[in-house]
Amino acid sequence: MYIDKKIKRPPNRWSLIFLLAAIFLCILINDCQGVTSPGTSVSSCHELGFTDALLCSTCKDFAEFVGDSVFNDECSKCCSEESQKVKKTYQSVSLVVFRYENGANPRLTLLDSEGKKEDINIESWKIENLEEYLVQNNFN
Repeated sequence: MYIDKKIKRPPNRWSLIFLLAAIFLCILINDCQGVTSPGTSVSSCHELGFTDALLCSTCKDFAEFVGDSVFNDECSKCCSEESQKVKKTYQSVSLVVFRYENGANPRLTLLDSEGKKEDINIESWKIENLEEYLVQNNFN
């Protein structure tokens, strides 16, 4: 009894290049036929390939690397500005370390002006990371 075993080979590099070239050609033909881009509604931005989470800073980064002004204009019409992060201020900070308790990780306990406590697990933090966190949050 003879069993024919065919080995599936992954596509070679040239077939992938050909596929990408064909996709690029289809896109180019659609653009050359006068297909107009939709307006700037949410659905039209989705049709252009942009999500709701697109930030304008990302569009600025694209503008540096992509020379297509139409793409950059569409990106800027569909983006949203980043909200300013509200910075919390804390009244005190304390480093809590339990030496003889199993499973108790070191943590920072932050106390704000209203008396609310916030614990941050710092088990895997390096000393440099801890110092940087304290400096960034004005715990000098």
